[in-house]
Order: sequence, then structure tokens, then C-alpha cells
Amino acid sequence: MSQVKTDWINDTEGLSPEMFQIVGVDTTKDRVLRPHISYWQDAWRRFKKNKLAVFGLILLVILIFMVIFGPIMAKHSFEETNIAESYHPIDGEYWFGADKLGRDYFARVWQGGRVSIIIGVTGAFICAFVGCIYGGIASYFGGKIDSFMMRIVEILSSIPYLLVVILLSLWLDAKGIKTLLIAMCLTGWTGIARLVRSQMITLRQSDYVLAAKLLGVRPLKIVTSHLIPNTIGLIIVNITFRVPSLIFSEAFLSFLGLGIQSPDTSWGALCSAAQTVFTFKPHLMFFPALCIALTMLAFTLMGDGLRDALDPRQRK
Repeated sequence: MSQVKTDWINDTEGLSPEMFQIVGVDTTKDRVLRPHISYWQDAWRRFKKNKLAVFGLILLVILIFMVIFGPIMAKHSFEETNIAESYHPIDGEYWFGADKLGRDYFARVWQGGRVSIIIGVTGAFICAFVGCIYGGIASYFGGKIDSFMMRIVEILSSIPYLLVVILLSLWLDAKGIKTLLIAMCLTGWTGIARLVRSQMITLRQSDYVLAAKLLGVRPLKIVTSHLIPNTIGLIIVNITFRVPSLIFSEAFLSFLGLGIQSPDTSWGALCSAAQTVFTFKPHLMFFPALCIALTMLAFTLMGDGLRDALDPRQRK
């Protein structure tokens, strides 16, 4: 034992404490290049870089502001009639002029915007909700259940919504927002159901879905808690593209006389009423048509921006 201790002392001769001082640690390799951000923060960062998408968002905010406060800003109610002011020209009293019954056209344009946007947004969310649940269930179970459910989708997709609107109008003996929403949503969810189904087929073999099955989680819970949240980007983009489609469909049906009826109004109903006097009073067609075009443009630009921003493959 004493021999080992003597050898250790001899080996440490000539060493000093200065030889074991810490000269520093290189931390450049562990330096964080940028702070950690969540998926939604990264999506918002990339969305802001898309100038056209930001322009669409600003345009949509302006339109929504006018739709909410435009009828309040007008000097006359959208329902107030005054035959003496029939087809009154544009001036300081009537900013957009007056229609055949002397009603303030500025108030009616923005009141009609409320109806059109409500139909577009509400219908898009209803279609997205039904389509997500239906497509998720079909993709989760697969097999014969999937085939049977997709045959139903194909049958409903082949039915023209114009025929559905006419039949519902005759059956319910009513024309209005409820009839239009029921008619357009009755078959409108089939498109997103197909998209969600195709996306979830690739997700149902994921590890977290298999783990949930082993833990005994109910199928509906797996669909709503695991599969649908992982396709939320696709769903949001589909909603932004679906809204202008529904607004245009409502305008088309109202133009044919199958939509909103007076004294209520919408952009399509205003265009329908203005077609008879378009040669003499073109501004009555111009204002609601311009609002429809700007709204569709805003949602389309936003949809393109969201499609790129929510794509996880483009995260850096």
C-alpha cells in the first residue's frame, strides 16, 4: 500500500494548480438561433409575409366594418320608403342614391351585405362541421362502411343545389335565409368530406392513433380529438374558399328570384332589382356587384395565403 502511494506522489511531481485552470467554454454551438414558436405563431409569421393575403385580410376587415356600421351611418333606414324620392340621384343626403321606392341605397347595400356574409360564413362552417365528422368516421372505420358512406356522398354530389332550393321553397312554402342555408348545406358538405377522408386515411395509421386505440378510446373521440385537429389547416383553407362560393350562390339564387325577398335584401337581390333599370341607373347595379366582387377577392386572397402559411411542409 505504501509503495502505491509513493508511486502516485512521484507521478504528480512537476504539476501545479495553474495547469488545471478553466480557460473557458465554447457555447457558440449550443446558441439558439431564434426563439421557439408554436405552429400557429409560425403560420401567422408566414401569412404576414404574403402581401396579397394581408391585403385580402385588410379588405375583408373594411367590408365587415361597413356591413356592421354602414346601416347605422346612413341617414335613413333601409326599410324607410319615400315615393317622392324615387330614384333620387347620389348626393349628400343619399350617398348611393335611392331605389324605386325611395329607400336609401347606401343603407340597403350594407344591410344586404349582412345577409350575404351571414349566409356565406354560416353555411361554410356548417358544411365544414358536417363534412369533417362524416369524412372522419368514414376514414376511421374504412372497408364496407367507408364504401357505403362514400356512395352516399356521390349521390348527394350529383344533385344540383338549384333543384334542391326550388323543392325546399315549395315544400316549406318560404323563401329566405333559412331556406337558402338548408338548401346549400344539404349537399355542400360533400366536397370537404372527401378532402377530410383522404387526409385522414394517411393519419389513421399514425402512432398516436394506434396508442389511443390500445387505450380503449372511443372511435368518435379519436376522430374529434386526434384526426380532425391534425387536418385543421386543410379545413380552414377550405372554409375560406367555401365562403365566396356560397355568397355567389346566394347572389345567383336571389338574382333568379329564389333567394331573399323584400323588404329584406341581399347583394344578389339588389342586383336582381337593378337589372330592369340598368340602362338608366347603372349605379344601382354597380354598388352591390362591386361588393360581391371585393368580398370574393378578399376571401380568395386570404385562402391562398392561409394555404401556404398552414402547410407544415413549409415550416423552417
